[in-house]
Amino acid sequence: VFRVKATNAGAGGRATITCKITVEGFLDACKVRSEDPVGMDFGAAALQLAPQLRMKPRIRGGKPVPGGEVSIPIVLATLRF
Repeated sequence: VFRVKATNAGAGGRATITCKITVEGFLDACKVRSEDPVGMDFGAAALQLAPQLRMKPRIRGGKPVPGGEVSIPIVLATLRF
């Protein structure tokens, strides 16, 4: 959806998502923290990227534990073909 809106407008944008980190390093419970410009669905696009990202989990007592949180800024560029 965002690709059509953004491409038609010739717009690029950015979004920041906040996610919890699982013990395996996957991102979970991600939410859009901000997006610019608003209304171009860059936040939704950033959420679609989250499953492709991995982080190091929080370590306590030498073992990974759930509950770490991360904010990830993502810049999305629109290419015209």
